[in-house]
Amino acid sequence: MKIKIGTLALALMVVTTISAQQPSHYCGTSELDNQLLIDHPEILIERQKLEDFTQKFIQNQAAQKTANVIYTIPVVFHIIHNYGSENISDAQIYDEMKVLNRDYNKQNADTASVIASFKSNVANVGINFVLAQKDPSGNCTNGIDRIASLKTYTGDNSAKFNPWPNNKYLNIWVVRNISSGAAGFAYYPGGTSASTDGIMVLSNYVGSIGSSSVNNSRAITHEVGHYLNLRHVWGSTNDPGVSCGDDLVSDTPQTKGWDFCPAAANAKICNTSIIENYQNYMEYSYCCNMFTNGQASRMIAALNSSTSGRNNLWTTANLTATGVNSAPNLCKADFSTTNNKTVTCEGGTIVFNDASWNGTPTTYSWSFPGGTPSTATTQSVTVTYPTAGVYNVSLTVSDGTSSPSVTKTNLITVYSTTAMTAVPFTEGFESGGAVPNANWMVSNPDNKIYKWQTTTAAKYSGTSCVMVNNFSNDTAQIEELMGPTIDCTKLGNPKMYFKIAYAQKDASSNDQLKINISTNCGVSWIVKKTESGNNMKSVPPQATAFTPTSTTQWRNDSVTNLNVGSSSNVRIKFQFINADGNNIYIDDINITGSTLTGINDELSDNLDFHIYPNPTQDRSIVEFNLINNSKVSVKLFDILGNEVLDLVNGQQLAEGNYKFPISRNAMSSGVYFVRLMIDDRLFAQKLLLE
Repeated sequence: MKIKIGTLALALMVVTTISAQQPSHYCGTSELDNQLLIDHPEILIERQKLEDFTQKFIQNQAAQKTANVIYTIPVVFHIIHNYGSENISDAQIYDEMKVLNRDYNKQNADTASVIASFKSNVANVGINFVLAQKDPSGNCTNGIDRIASLKTYTGDNSAKFNPWPNNKYLNIWVVRNISSGAAGFAYYPGGTSASTDGIMVLSNYVGSIGSSSVNNSRAITHEVGHYLNLRHVWGSTNDPGVSCGDDLVSDTPQTKGWDFCPAAANAKICNTSIIENYQNYMEYSYCCNMFTNGQASRMIAALNSSTSGRNNLWTTANLTATGVNSAPNLCKADFSTTNNKTVTCEGGTIVFNDASWNGTPTTYSWSFPGGTPSTATTQSVTVTYPTAGVYNVSLTVSDGTSSPSVTKTNLITVYSTTAMTAVPFTEGFESGGAVPNANWMVSNPDNKIYKWQTTTAAKYSGTSCVMVNNFSNDTAQIEELMGPTIDCTKLGNPKMYFKIAYAQKDASSNDQLKINISTNCGVSWIVKKTESGNNMKSVPPQATAFTPTSTTQWRNDSVTNLNVGSSSNVRIKFQFINADGNNIYIDDINITGSTLTGINDELSDNLDFHIYPNPTQDRSIVEFNLINNSKVSVKLFDILGNEVLDLVNGQQLAEGNYKFPISRNAMSSGVYFVRLMIDDRLFAQKLLLE
């Protein structure tokens, strides 16, 4: 018989003698709860009431059993992700639900390996876990809530976004990293707030497939045990193997706990005549395959207590409200793509898979504008996209009763394998319309109103630039701006230069700007430069929304390690990540083969290189200023890098101001580039012929 904690004084003594946690461990529940009780000792009163209720409930176990209650718990998974591997598939979540129901209903085949002394005490706990079919507002759901946020790397209570009522749902948050170093943690009934009650777990500890494994698949089984008032078998610490402890359960022998799977004969530590229950789900041994009947009774008691609303979870009214006690209802059409692929090149393929909610379709009707095939009637379809563009995808499913449909607008992006322009490339966002446009694409995955956009409220030169209204944006939002495909074969070792204006809100703001390069028309990307916070700013922190009012509030920036070789299909992507900072502006992007274009020195400061009028229908003037005698070339190129006009060919010019006319003659409408070479320095400007 175990020692039972029956007084608040003893409980407080246990709490205040916990040793320091290790930097990396399996479960973070014990230290989390112990710290909670140290900070809020008044919770001990509520815990003692729960313990008194639990003991009385267990004593009346026979009466409880005759009630023949089915304990069904509605579950919602909140996937907190940054579009990485932590954004686990629906299939991996469904697999986790199978693992949970198997383990809590004694359906796991590995009970055959339970050692002889515990075989008669393997519990069928009798709890069913079902993904919710209705959200708190009564809307159709598949029980999976996906939220894009950088908090996936933090993995603490601040990452518990969008909690559903804890007396109606078991909330499970899935993240990439947990700051304490744990694989998962949960709260015992009582003490925590409704907004944090539930389980947090690493994405690679969910289910047995995908990013997880069979070895990691029992983590949520373990954490649900905590959620239903079970301690670690050795007690309320995170340190197995330190000292013999108690878990308030009568049929689990005292143990120091195990972080490996011993031979049964060697598992007699706390009592040399009793083999310890190292195969228990509340152990760390990784050969866990059972709960005891005593643990089952304790969990059922938690589900009958009003503490933290656990007794409401399985009521008929709540199962109706959450949609889990009715027949599966095909309430929403949905689909996914294999590996979440939505971008390809001309001639590439994408595989579409039905993922409709809460029912089993018997018919499928797909529509793939721009794809081959353009329609299909199977559950899974492989589609080839031969032509560059942005395309919708539609699906209608039916089970004979309901026929929901879905259209995902602009879902598939197909990039051209032919470059849209060539180096030297320049962009001042003066023509071509507001972004997004034919050259520049905007990705707004979080679907927020504030994204990359053209503005005339600020500029380094000309009349406009691009910016993100980050001051008003939500923390952790990600905004992307992607340029056209560029042929770099005619200019070796290209480098990029641009102007940036950015302010922090305060010294702690740590927004990030990542500059990515693709050489396969945007299918995959390599981060070439990352700037953040203080090292990105062009002005001191601003407490109000920042708008640059002069060129002195901008700074020069560059990426000199593009390393794209002689690629004929280069794309550049600016990725801005909000970390509670201020607005960002970008202007005058230049990609050239020079080593110094855009550098803030005497030549570039006094060059005054511009073209006017621009745009033009007939004639323009190229003007620049020389501060020294220099060798000068002035040439006009079309968008593909072909030379159209040779205005000045390597002539030695004296110090002074120069103007050279460009007459349209037979040139067609479109975008051209004026390339100015001064000694070994290359500068470029865009010219638009209307």
